[in-house]
Amino acid sequence: MGHVVAAPAAAWRALGGSVTGSVHRRQGRGCDDAFGWHVDDAVVVAVTADGAGSRPGTSALGAFTAVQAVLGAAERHDVLDMERLFHNALAAVDDAADELGVAPDLLATTLTVAVIAGARVVVGQVGDGIAVHGAGETVEAVAVGERPEHVNETVFLTTPGALADHLRTFSTRADTVDALALTTDGLRYQVLDDVPANRPFAPFFQAAWQYARRADATPDAITAFLDELEDQSGDDKTLVLAVRDPSGTAHATTCASGRPQVWVPAG
Repeated sequence: MGHVVAAPAAAWRALGGSVTGSVHRRQGRGCDDAFGWHVDDAVVVAVTADGAGSRPGTSALGAFTAVQAVLGAAERHDVLDMERLFHNALAAVDDAADELGVAPDLLATTLTVAVIAGARVVVGQVGDGIAVHGAGETVEAVAVGERPEHVNETVFLTTPGALADHLRTFSTRADTVDALALTTDGLRYQVLDDVPANRPFAPFFQAAWQYARRADATPDAITAFLDELEDQSGDDKTLVLAVRDPSGTAHATTCASGRPQVWVPAG
């Protein structure tokens, strides 16, 4: 069952941001990434999505739509069943493509979701996003997207058979986790210490989580940090953080990136 009634074991807070990659800026394109989070007294949900750069003009809508579908489920507390959550996100993307009058492949997007509910932390992923959790000084990558043979290729939510063959999930006890982070592929070279081995660069995440726990931490500061970060890939960069609040204060929030401008390529 995906319906959640038990509250997380402690108060959590979330924040994040996203910036357009340098390559997209030079091409006069917007950001294809989307992100969001939902925190209330029952669930914590963080989500990132990365629209396919090879589908300019439309894939950003796929990323936005997938994120909105996940956040809608979060508000209904229906998020622990990752298979159902991802199927519903895919259905929403298919509907958006139908409304736009294009094939779903033009709305191709990755999707990574982390959920804290009751006594569990659950992560689901399709594509090349990155999910990391921490406890104390320990930092562990729990989902790092598989790297295909060719650069800039990955499995997308809309790829035939993606959910049957490429949906990766992870679950652990919530009392073993005090921080989570999701990033899109544009941060791979900054957040992984060993890219082939998918080993996270612990100082990056420890510093990010330390900042997120500050009372004055803001999403705008995360965005500014990402904008100044060395851009080795040229891709869009997105980071969402969730941490246990040391004050024990609840932070009920829902936040998401805005709806992108959409244009359908000629031909």
